[in-house]
Amino acid sequence: PYLKSMKAAMLCQLGTLGGGNHFIEIQKDVANDDVWIMIHSGSRNVGLSVAKQYAKIAVEWCAKWYSETQSGLEFLPIEFEEGKKYLREMEYCKQFALANRKVMMDFIMEGFRLIKPDVEFGDLINIAHNYAAYEHHFGENVIVHRKGATRARMGEIGIIPGSMGTKSFIVEGLGNIESFESCSHGAG
Repeated sequence: PYLKSMKAAMLCQLGTLGGGNHFIEIQKDVANDDVWIMIHSGSRNVGLSVAKQYAKIAVEWCAKWYSETQSGLEFLPIEFEEGKKYLREMEYCKQFALANRKVMMDFIMEGFRLIKPDVEFGDLINIAHNYAAYEHHFGENVIVHRKGATRARMGEIGIIPGSMGTKSFIVEGLGNIESFESCSHGAG
């Protein structure tokens, strides 16, 4: 529901990088001469807007039901409709972020082909952060919230962005169960 009101803004943002810590990085792998193209951009403020909207709803919900939580730790039960809506809209924001990166990657690949028409590209690696997902850990089905972290299952390829002015790293997940199969999403 909340996303419908944002449709025009989303269309204008599709295929744009954004500011802050967002970047496009092209780097040569010293081990095998591969070239990595990395795009760090997300849902272009859509995800943040959705999160703020539902955080406000969570504050109201906790006050209504006399939940004693610290400020900033309010919640929406996922069994209730508002919690379900939030999870659906968060997933939509993740998919919008992927579509945004795909549009930019298509432009970059087109530029590479202008310079080197016979260039070959490998598979797209999509890494999301700042989201929640249903997963199975320690014998239970849980929701893992990765804020400033990415999933790092055994053998899963990921990226750890460098801090401004330093290179990023392509990494391979170790599947560390103690970290809920997660790794950091930043070098800083």
